[in-house]
Amino acid sequence: MRLTAIRLLTLLALVGLLPPAVALPPGSPDFVPRAEAPAPRHHNLELVSVLSAGGVPFDGTTFTLLREEPAAFGKTRLRTIAFSGPQARAGFRVAPGRYRVQARNGAVTIDQIVDVPAGRHHDVELNLNAGQLRLEAWLSDDGEPAEQAWFQVYRTIQDAYGRAEQVQVAGNGYAEAANFLLPAGDYVAEARFGDATASQAVSVVAGLDTRQTLDLAAGLLTVQLSGIDAAGLNRPAQLLVELADTSGEDAAWTEFTRETASDATTFVLPAGRYRLTARTDQATTRTELTVNPGQRQEQAMALDAAKVRLTARLGDEAANLLDTLFWLLPDDEDPKPALSTGKARGPAAHAEFTVPPGSYRAVARSESGTGETQVTLTPGVNNEIVIALDAGRAKLKLKSPVGHADPHTWFSVYRLEQREGGERRVRVVNSGYYPELNVILPTGDYLVQARGLGVEGEQRFAVASGELTTVAIVATR
Repeated sequence: MRLTAIRLLTLLALVGLLPPAVALPPGSPDFVPRAEAPAPRHHNLELVSVLSAGGVPFDGTTFTLLREEPAAFGKTRLRTIAFSGPQARAGFRVAPGRYRVQARNGAVTIDQIVDVPAGRHHDVELNLNAGQLRLEAWLSDDGEPAEQAWFQVYRTIQDAYGRAEQVQVAGNGYAEAANFLLPAGDYVAEARFGDATASQAVSVVAGLDTRQTLDLAAGLLTVQLSGIDAAGLNRPAQLLVELADTSGEDAAWTEFTRETASDATTFVLPAGRYRLTARTDQATTRTELTVNPGQRQEQAMALDAAKVRLTARLGDEAANLLDTLFWLLPDDEDPKPALSTGKARGPAAHAEFTVPPGSYRAVARSESGTGETQVTLTPGVNNEIVIALDAGRAKLKLKSPVGHADPHTWFSVYRLEQREGGERRVRVVNSGYYPELNVILPTGDYLVQARGLGVEGEQRFAVASGELTTVAIVATR
């Protein structure tokens, strides 16, 4: 039995199925591990992506394998056979033939025709012809990084008319740096942080890493607002930032940016001279300052503002009037153009104003009733003003001779004014067609004319402050 085993081992060694003997140094153990066998391949096509010809495999590539197939009307179409990634290598087991391979990585996309032979393994190198670009943004050349910058990369092309046009090919950020994989070529790199922008021409070389620093030449300005919260009726403040053009003798201010501000608002601004305007409703404050590259500074702005809430009531009524128009006018303002409907607030149950402290005329109008009061507003006080309208309500209804109300009545109401030479009628309401009409009228004497279907009538009546007057108009025919 032992002799048979020895003969078998000798026969295997002769035909090459046993590994060659290894000479061991003296004192070595008798057991020697077998050399690692290569991993078996279950695919016949292997793709590898590189940044330049003959380079090392580059990770993060998505591979798509497509094949042409006949389509309708003698045309061809591409059908996806397989895809893999993102990685540096991809293996596919496919039938022999011709394929189109698409490789995508970052802003790079390439197409390549591959012929897979029968009966053997085929390796294909896909040259992305690309390089890595790292962009960094700084507030100044010797300052700190721009920690929330957004980066964009543009390439110059020619449009249909032969004019140069910049087209964005990549974008990434809200960080102090960003990495891009781009086809080899020339680009314009741009960084934006707040309202500051910097751009720089840059070249990308295949297989190499390029690093570019963008100097924003900007500073950080934090505006601290105060004086708008004390009364508890705060409305958001608008911060307008204007840039000074000092090329001429006098500075010309142009709007640069604006924000809806809270207590503290931070701007990133290019170096220069600026004018800040803080406004909440009609209260305004303004200041000028200079922003230097890499500088962080704070600017306190106090809004000297008073807040007031206006409501309106009829006489001594406890309920507020709905659908009322409100005005808050400075004492020195002409009331006639100021009391136009376009400048009113409402119609609503109340209106809020934020204005500089001082004396004002508070005016309310509901239908034909108007009220006015003088107010003095101080900052930091919750000013609640009730405007009493010297007016009352009138309920108008036309009754036919048989006692029924006409459902389609037109009402015309006239205010009766006693003047030298007799009575004068001034029309204050002209409305219909309703079975009845409810109106608010200033106190005084009135005449109503009502016209229905084949009937009409008129009636005099008086309106008292805060009272409801019911007017029954009896048709004369």
